[in-house]
Amino acid sequence: MSSVVNPKTPKVKAEKTEVLWDYVLDYPIRQKEDPKITHQREQFIKKMKRVGLKVAVIKGEAENLVLVTAPEERFEEEAERQEIEMRLKEGEIRRPGGAGYGEFSIANKKEFHPHSSRSFFSSLERQRLILTIFEAPKAERGCGQNIDHLIPKVFSHISPLHDDVDREKLLKTWVKSWGKQPLDKIRDYFGEKIAMYFAFLGHYTIWLISISIFGLIAQILQFVTGDADHPIIPFYCLALCIWTTLFLESWKREQATRAFLWDVQDFEEEEKIRPEYVGQPLKGVWVGGYFISKEEAEQIGIELRDLQTTKHWPTWKRILRFMISVPIIGSFIVVTLAGTIGILAFRGILAMPYPDGQGKVGQILGGLINAFFINFMNVVYKKVAKWLNDFENYRTDTEYEDALISKVFLFQFINSYISLFYIAFVKGHDLTIFGMDTGYCRKSCLDEMSTQ
Repeated sequence: MSSVVNPKTPKVKAEKTEVLWDYVLDYPIRQKEDPKITHQREQFIKKMKRVGLKVAVIKGEAENLVLVTAPEERFEEEAERQEIEMRLKEGEIRRPGGAGYGEFSIANKKEFHPHSSRSFFSSLERQRLILTIFEAPKAERGCGQNIDHLIPKVFSHISPLHDDVDREKLLKTWVKSWGKQPLDKIRDYFGEKIAMYFAFLGHYTIWLISISIFGLIAQILQFVTGDADHPIIPFYCLALCIWTTLFLESWKREQATRAFLWDVQDFEEEEKIRPEYVGQPLKGVWVGGYFISKEEAEQIGIELRDLQTTKHWPTWKRILRFMISVPIIGSFIVVTLAGTIGILAFRGILAMPYPDGQGKVGQILGGLINAFFINFMNVVYKKVAKWLNDFENYRTDTEYEDALISKVFLFQFINSYISLFYIAFVKGHDLTIFGMDTGYCRKSCLDEMSTQ
């Protein structure tokens, strides 16, 4: 849903009305609009009302707003259908190894922790439930509508609304506070992904204190002695290697702790299928990222119960599409390498009039050109990487994001750091490439790396 959420959420205050609105859909007022689009919009509003959602249309001068929420009974019904896991009250842990969570049911509602006196569910839970109502089939009392397909033609944006009471609490205890981050409150309001991100930032910041002291000492000694190759630098690099290993192991432990407390250890196994996923409807089940059909289960003697029709796309098709992506990614990497070498060669030419090969003009100008080239290639490649990821058709958001991160990381690592590797390991030696002088660093390459 991140692709359709409007970053500029309309200022519709929820807590000062009797209804806690959860979403707002907006669309502009046009003098001439395609009747098909108008019909689609009207039909979707009727569908929302038909499945038990509360809808209010606010007409404005330039655009109209459609506010959406649901009665508490409808939220409970959908939460039970989705079998969402909610925090249990103390003493109600029903499963071994559990972190105080259980599958919600209306019959056992009293066993669960209510969010507040205003609503049993948090704003995040309500918004997630509304999205599942949008996408659920008609047979399960849903709209049967992928909301992404209505953006931006039928509606301009869909925006989740803030819960002003919870937001004010976070402003006081988190944004305006210098104390410990209220990670549980952040998780309840923004979700596990955002909360884990800030948990990492907090953990990382604390760990940076120790290594930054060592780095500050090394920087002061370099400045006082005027020697970029001060004898303390190798010891600092060794300390940095040890610090990196210890930090990663510490974060793994913190991450596992948070995953247990927030009950997301088995998140990937229970993750829902992306609405954009294209596949053939088949009866079967997904186990550990692999699809087992009814026929395959019967052949190997496995009894599968409660089989549901789900989407399946053959693995060989994704591998085929991935093989198409590889040469495209490789082409971008080759262009990046060629461009970086060309820029560094240009820097060498500008520095040639200087006998020591350390022309400052060449260094600074070359650095600026290289910075522009890096940013330009990053912008272009991100769009290509997203297109390739869509083309490869991943089943879940986690699979999609993992594949996208791999593509972007590989390219950005080469694009951002190839010039540093070139200066450190090529220019540090009196070498030539294709008969071209590499611009040997006669004094030290550290000065040039500092301007890169």
